[in-house]
Amino acid sequence: MFGGLDFISTEGALVVINHPESLDHLFDMFGGLDFISIEGALVVINHPESLEHLFDGPELIQSPLEAKELTSPIWSSDVRDQVTLDKLPTAQVNEMRSDKLVPGLDVEKAESVDINFPAIPVLLLQRPGSQQMGKRLGYNSGWDIVCPAGFGMPLWVALVMSGGRAAGIRETELLERESWVIGPFVPDSDAGIREDNERKKELLEKHFRLPPAKRHNYTELGVPSPFKCQWDLLVRDWSDQDEFYVLRNKFVLRSLQNSLDNRVKVCRIDPPGALLAVSITFPPHKGKGLLSPFAHICIPQKGDTELQGKPHASQRPVVEPKHPDANRTKRRELHTLHQSLLKRLARKRKKSRDAKKAGKEVTETDADSKEIVEEHAKLLQELWLPSNSSIKNHCLRTVIGFVTNGDYSFTESMSSGVGYVSLDGLLYYLSTVPVGNEVFVRCTNSTQYRSARINIIL
Repeated sequence: MFGGLDFISTEGALVVINHPESLDHLFDMFGGLDFISIEGALVVINHPESLEHLFDGPELIQSPLEAKELTSPIWSSDVRDQVTLDKLPTAQVNEMRSDKLVPGLDVEKAESVDINFPAIPVLLLQRPGSQQMGKRLGYNSGWDIVCPAGFGMPLWVALVMSGGRAAGIRETELLERESWVIGPFVPDSDAGIREDNERKKELLEKHFRLPPAKRHNYTELGVPSPFKCQWDLLVRDWSDQDEFYVLRNKFVLRSLQNSLDNRVKVCRIDPPGALLAVSITFPPHKGKGLLSPFAHICIPQKGDTELQGKPHASQRPVVEPKHPDANRTKRRELHTLHQSLLKRLARKRKKSRDAKKAGKEVTETDADSKEIVEEHAKLLQELWLPSNSSIKNHCLRTVIGFVTNGDYSFTESMSSGVGYVSLDGLLYYLSTVPVGNEVFVRCTNSTQYRSARINIIL
């Protein structure tokens, strides 16, 4: 019955892909299944439990899969290129749909249409979702669909028209934060580095568009890098390494989480320079606070955690002292000189215009102030946000990591986020803090340290 079809099974889904004309006899049998028609191909998805009666032998591939069993037409470049070349233009498909007497009918089912619709090889990758303790098992689970080039938009439209909801980067970050999983922009990947640089550029432009009186003075707040997590400086301070990587070994991560819960001794992990993905939560009984990106994760000192959340006025929270701004005088002097220079250039331009009106010969002058203004703005940015060579002991409390994605969590009814900490910093934290998993977190726009809980993302 299934001799002419191709099957791809991926842990809970059966994908049937072939020409629609060869699938007409399956519509009655698959009456209870959901299918998506993508301009000439049919994708049928359902749980294999409901399809057990279709197989007499072990044709259905079970997980875990070995490399030799991962055979699919999508791995063949010739098949992908041929499928892309045989793809019908969108205008032709829309014209065929407009010829339908009843709107909404599939073009592929038309008997009068003699067109060879290409079969589309797709690959489904299952996302298991959150596996963290304290979270609902499988939260944010789903499927990643890989298709040949040229079929991204048709597949997207087909999924949306079949009931799928479109989401963007903001919704993706929210799901990552709610489920405590690592996102696609990992610090040790090219995509993560590029995303950090682009985000820093956008935030810098937004920050310096504000007038000086409306901007935070991050130098006085003790925040050396408010728009980018400086992983290279963090690892260099803790591990004396110029390169870093994100630790992904599940066995090592579980042992570190066990050490965090029970203070079990952990052996030295090589190579050095590792970063750990962690989750940060603000317990409601510890007071208010909203976690934000680029916040500092710090090690509390003895007695700090006992002062958090206490209502007594005599027990004040830990506050970062005001840092001196050594460039304040330089900025004022530079601003004064810049204004006088602009006025002088403006007078030169006016004299040039008057001389041209009087018919006199005008000599070229350096009256163009565009380059001068750009150079002045760049110099001011360096004075407002000077570069630093260390991050570990820059603040009142020792910094071991940063928050990359933080905000209010609707599933936990508290502020939470995800971030990364240095492995050596975490080991130092385990040796200095005898019990518990409480750390200090300070946002970039605040001087107050707030108590939070830290857990390792497995």
